[in-house]
Amino acid sequence: MVENSKAFVALKMAEFLFQQIQHDDTSANRGRVYRTKDEFFALYKECLHVVSTTETDHPSK
Repeated sequence: MVENSKAFVALKMAEFLFQQIQHDDTSANRGRVYRTKDEFFALYKECLHVVSTTETDHPSK
């Protein structure tokens, strides 16, 4: 159950970040479209790594 919720959180993070990147209008990113499945999957894997390595199950007292 915990692993599923972490995967879900990572997916939502990736979706949010992916949308932010697509709407980023900085000069470095202008004209660049992030719409490939590979780029999204790489972002998702990164989010999943962050979520799974972040201590959320047992917060320190």
